[in-house]
Amino acid sequence: MAFESDWRSVVEAALALRTALMRRGWMLGCAESCTGGLVAAAVTSIAGSSDWFERGLVTYSNRAKIELLGLPQALLDTHGAVSREVATAMARGVLARAPVQAALAITGIAGPGGGTADKPVGLVWFGWAWRDGEGHVAEAESVVWPGDRQDIRLASARHALQGLHGRIATTPRDPPAEKPNAAAPGRSCRTRLPQAAGGAVSWKDGRCSSLWYSLARLG
Repeated sequence: MAFESDWRSVVEAALALRTALMRRGWMLGCAESCTGGLVAAAVTSIAGSSDWFERGLVTYSNRAKIELLGLPQALLDTHGAVSREVATAMARGVLARAPVQAALAITGIAGPGGGTADKPVGLVWFGWAWRDGEGHVAEAESVVWPGDRQDIRLASARHALQGLHGRIATTPRDPPAEKPNAAAPGRSCRTRLPQAAGGAVSWKDGRCSSLWYSLARLG
């Protein structure tokens, strides 16, 4: 019964995040280590999750973090896999490699072994990143959870979802895409162009071409 109750709370956190993402037309990506895909499982247990969830990666090993998220070996060697720096880099790695506007990452020590005095069992680092204009915001925090391996993993999955929800809930929604207006040749215009990473957009000022003017007149 305890597992069912805890799992239900993870799914409820995913449902709340879904609302915030869909209001903005955002897609989510995640990178999980110690939770081993629990976030992705909770998200995809919700019907219609393909409307707001793009991908989930289980980057359990250091090699996976390097190959799939682009983390430098030196970063892992210096700070260790369970650290603020790695959690932040994992979230940023998802944002850089997936067509998403929001990302979360989890890396920790779920036990029962593997803990040290500095990094005890139950220590989990969370990373969150989301697009903000032409750039992005990234944040991280840690929690030391009590309980056994199952308790730690479920609590971490729930916290990762709740943490992202709390951070983007107050983020302004993206403005609606503007329709280009017909313009005379040589007249200034602004075009909204998609960037390569994650569907973010930028504004580019330029001169309307004669071809565009012709097409606009035909339209």
